[in-house]
Amino acid sequence: ELQALRDRVFVEPLARPLTHAFVPHVTLADEAEPDRIEDAKRALADYRVSATIDRVQLLQEGEGRVWTPIADVAFAAPRVAGRGGLETELGVTEALDPQAQAFAVRAWSGYSVDTYGRDPSPAAVAVTARRRGDVVGVATGEVTEHEAYLARLIVDDAVRNEGVGAQLLSAFEQACRDRGAERMTLRTLDGGGAEGFYRNRGYTTLCPLPAWRLGRDFVQLVRQL
Repeated sequence: ELQALRDRVFVEPLARPLTHAFVPHVTLADEAEPDRIEDAKRALADYRVSATIDRVQLLQEGEGRVWTPIADVAFAAPRVAGRGGLETELGVTEALDPQAQAFAVRAWSGYSVDTYGRDPSPAAVAVTARRRGDVVGVATGEVTEHEAYLARLIVDDAVRNEGVGAQLLSAFEQACRDRGAERMTLRTLDGGGAEGFYRNRGYTTLCPLPAWRLGRDFVQLVRQL
């Protein structure tokens, strides 16, 4: 069945010259030592697993032989809406394919400019904390005109409660001030430990965010810089 499926999709523009025969497989380890391969074959001789394949993904190879999905098609007939020669095919996928993504960027950019005016380009800001050369925390975000946004603040568990988070936050705030920001916003879990951390440093509620991520309540905080 996999061979038949491969034959149906192996046409232009997906067809390409082959250096070896197509063999459906799962790679367990790449470039393993030969003796380990033989040991693995014996250990897994009786291993069986059932898998349901519900879609085909198109992958693009990057540096280091890392493959990234750039399009997918589910094994289901597309929904067709409309009539009278104006049918519209609606396909549900995990991500937009490159053609659809290009349309989305182009169309949204035009709509955004027409509706809101041209936004200034945000300036990225990143602060890294190191101890003896090892990274122990990062803070990242951006500044747009007079508004800063803290997207992420992470501290290594090994140095928690040693002031690294406070140092990162202070450095990030100063970097945003240097870029013209007058206030900063961030989002954090409502009632979580991080909320108390930010409130102790002058942040107040801008607005609640009920069920904002994975059904969990968040809160957006703000502080004048």
